[in-house]
Amino acid sequence: MGGAEAPLSAQEIADSAGMSQQTAQRCLKLLERTGKVRLTLRYGEEGRPEHRYAWAGAGAPHRPVHRCA
Repeated sequence: MGGAEAPLSAQEIADSAGMSQQTAQRCLKLLERTGKVRLTLRYGEEGRPEHRYAWAGAGAPHRPVHRCA
């Protein structure tokens, strides 16, 4: 998420952090529950909506998350 201008998918975050998509999703879910990350949905033509993540609010960290609690 770092300096991204638009919310990112779990796969995009996983790729940039060097972790699996499943690990990124687990970490992002925890960050979303604690209010550090904002979750939005992007709807396409077909299938499930894509979860997109961005840091929540001003003063949020602008560095990759490499470990989740």
